[in-house]
Amino acid sequence: MRWLIGVFALLLALLFILKGIGGIQSKRITGKWGKEFRGTTAQVVGIFYVCAGALAVLIALGLLLGVFGS
Repeated sequence: MRWLIGVFALLLALLFILKGIGGIQSKRITGKWGKEFRGTTAQVVGIFYVCAGALAVLIALGLLLGVFGS
């Protein structure tokens, strides 16, 4: 079960990272509930998405490697 959650977390992290990078490059990103951010605001939101994805990768690797318990 831990492996399944870890793999799901890795996929979610990849989604966040790709969405963030796309928002940084295109300066357009759609946030929660369909709100569209443009320009510098979109780049800042993209950075937050990339950071959230990086944190999710660390948590997923911890789950997969058994750092968080037995």
